Amino acid sequence: MDNQLVPSTSKANSQTIQISWSPPHHGVVKINFDGSVRGTSGAGVVIRDHLGNHICSRSFNIDTSTPLIAEATTLRNGLLFARSHTFSHIFIEGDNLLIINILQGKTQCPWKIQLLLEDIRELLRLSLPSNPGTSIERAI
Repeated sequence: MDNQLVPSTSKANSQTIQISWSPPHHGVVKINFDGSVRGTSGAGVVIRDHLGNHICSRSFNIDTSTPLIAEATTLRNGLLFARSHTFSHIFIEGDNLLIINILQGKTQCPWKIQLLLEDIRELLRLSLPSNPGTSIERAI
């Protein structure tokens, strides 16, 4: 895996932050997802194996004006994409702390994304009947 050095955008606190991708365990695929709203909204999903090999990826436009809905929609679409490839052991990683905390049962779901989160939970249940311990984490 390549590490990437990204300079801080703050001029007052100019520092370099090391960003790296951490692989999942052997036999597990990692789904990284990210949604964005900047004028238009878009999304991306990347699925890699435990060696960091690219398995598949997808980008798509989504019709929303809020980052929270963009992130939740991206995760749902990513799970639909993964399900079409019949993966049974997955590790989900995204940068939206609220969505990760909701899925980990640490916080309540806002009404704006309640239906999307119900879809996500159902996709996790249907796709992974033998793997109730699907890992879901936040990457920054």
